[in-house]
Amino acid sequence: MTDNSFKNSAHDLNNILTSLMNGIDLLKNNLPTNKDTDKIIKGLEKSVKHASVIVSQHLTPNGSSKKHIGKVNAVQVINEVIDNFNEEEKKLFILKLDSSIEIPPILIDETDLFRILLNIFKNAVEAVDTEGEITIVHRLEKINDRSFIMIEVIDNGAGISEDNLRKIFEPEFSTKLKKQESGYGLYIVKEIIEEYGGSIEASSKNNETKFTLYFPAYVKKEDQSANILLAEDDISVSEVLSDLLRTQGYNVAVAKTGIEAIDEIHKSLFDVLIIDKKMPEMDGIELIKQFRAQEQNIPVILASGSDVDLQSSELKDLRINHVIKKPYNFPEILSALQKFNL
Repeated sequence: MTDNSFKNSAHDLNNILTSLMNGIDLLKNNLPTNKDTDKIIKGLEKSVKHASVIVSQHLTPNGSSKKHIGKVNAVQVINEVIDNFNEEEKKLFILKLDSSIEIPPILIDETDLFRILLNIFKNAVEAVDTEGEITIVHRLEKINDRSFIMIEVIDNGAGISEDNLRKIFEPEFSTKLKKQESGYGLYIVKEIIEEYGGSIEASSKNNETKFTLYFPAYVKKEDQSANILLAEDDISVSEVLSDLLRTQGYNVAVAKTGIEAIDEIHKSLFDVLIIDKKMPEMDGIELIKQFRAQEQNIPVILASGSDVDLQSSELKDLRINHVIKKPYNFPEILSALQKFNL
């Protein structure tokens, strides 16, 4: 099979998987919640994710994997991370978690959240002695009219010097021996959190070290008025995704080709464009080139079944704001839109 045949097969299969993922999300929104339906839906989600991994490993050039973003309960993940420590270490933790039903989830890959918290918690455990304390605080916060899940990790260990605090998120910086730690931990943690539109802060004073993490919360907006152009040639993908976006209150125009998308852009004003990379008549890259010749500030989300290098000579001047890899589910789209406060 030629490289083009592999790419075409991956493109077609990723479109099918994207339709299935979004169809499952539509079922979750409309079916009554009970043990039987939950079990069936979780089984479907697991099967589609497994198929996605197979496509990624066998039908894309470098076999790279993708994230599986969903609605994640932060309290549940916090408890799962603490369960990874031994019994003596578990006694160090004091939990102040808001587990009320009003607290919204985070849109994130659950594995990413687990690894972020494990890294921060491990640092805290290493910083305190057996008589120390690590306080974990979790609550919902409003910042500039946006909702965030805040997680604070506070330890009463030796603290961090002012000089080290300034460098703590830099690549390769570490206060540990090289053979113990590569020094990339907190740098990567910061990069991953910012990928999801969040942030991390560190402070240390009077033997109290505090890491404060902010993640955008998933809050359904009842009166959302943002206008979205969805350029997608696969009808099964565009129909389900546009319906899901409309359930969230978005206004959605759909174009099946790049030419149709240009016509829509001339007719209406949009707040964001979601563009499939591979389309007939005019592909997504050419569409973005023509769009950027007229409009520089509106966010563009590019959907692609293969890896995209935004720093390549072809793409670096196109100001593509976000790339989402097919097959994607609906929470991944919502997570991308949250980055632009939409």
